[in-house]
Amino acid sequence: MVAANWSDQARLGLGHGAFLLVLAATATAAVAGISAAGSTPESRRFTAAADGEL
Repeated sequence: MVAANWSDQARLGLGHGAFLLVLAATATAAVAGISAAGSTPESRRFTAAADGEL
């Protein structure tokens, strides 16, 4: 979904929704040694989703 369209869909489609959770990762997570969140750059791609489950 295109970003501009996404925001319209979220605003119009949620109705009385009170909570929207956005989870994301960036290429920065692939930089070796930048984070202790995951043991490998590949595993850090899933850190946001894992945190969201908590």
